[in-house]
Amino acid sequence: MQKFFDRRKDAREFQVGDQVLVTAPQLRPNKSDLAAPKFLGPVPVIEKVSSHAYRVILPEGVACHDVFPTQHLKPYYGREDYMVGENDEEVPDEMPASDSEPDLLKIIEESDSE
Repeated sequence: MQKFFDRRKDAREFQVGDQVLVTAPQLRPNKSDLAAPKFLGPVPVIEKVSSHAYRVILPEGVACHDVFPTQHLKPYYGREDYMVGENDEEVPDEMPASDSEPDLLKIIEESDSE
């Protein structure tokens, strides 16, 4: 049974300075509030406490311990991490008008008159 569990388990490792998202039952005391965010962060990792626990810097006003196991940490990928590939083209702000496009208002008026 252990080999089936380990097949889907991902070994999360973080370095000091990595940005992570934190989720923990202590951070969401009212689970029925669906509008509440599921994750807190991004927050920086400041210390590796053990093989599966990390210390993070929490924002002011969060009354919770600052050491979390890896199961409560999720890597944060900012927008700058996504690179534009060689084959990707930039989308223009305005699409050029073409003469082959049908006039939708004219089509709607014709269908209403029938």
